[in-house]
Amino acid sequence: MDERVFKINSKFSDKEYTAFQQYTAKKVLVPICIVCSLIFLALGIIRLFDDIYLGVAFIVISVIFPFIYLKAYNREINKKKYKSAMVGDDVNNLMEFTEDGFTEKTYRGEEQVGVTSLKYSDLFKVVDYKDYLFVYISKVQAFIVDKNGFVVGDVDSFKQFLTEKGVKLK
Repeated sequence: MDERVFKINSKFSDKEYTAFQQYTAKKVLVPICIVCSLIFLALGIIRLFDDIYLGVAFIVISVIFPFIYLKAYNREINKKKYKSAMVGDDVNNLMEFTEDGFTEKTYRGEEQVGVTSLKYSDLFKVVDYKDYLFVYISKVQAFIVDKNGFVVGDVDSFKQFLTEKGVKLK
């Protein structure tokens, strides 16, 4: 049997980091904002009957809370982005997926700064999001695969390959 191999060259610049954070925010932060806004709204409606000013204040907070929260989140992401040694225009991830597992090598410029080898049973899931595939190794950690970075193989064959290996694809 011929061994299938997929090779991917994927940058890890601000663009990739931001895409991953946007996916995470969409999945987690939006529901948090909705729940908190509904709580403030309910408190506002309840307080309207005995203290109109406090009631109106809670209602106003329920409207502006999501915007303030998401803006603060984006500011925090930008701070972390520039503190991370593994994010930058010169950071490159070379990934090779074979029948037995995959290896990811991280380079900063020409210098190799990391290597990870895993079996497919170690993967948590793979998420297809815009121009990327997020290959999760835990609930919060993922390798970012640029769909345009395939050197050997293509996105559709790769997703089929991962499915055959028992990896959940979302």
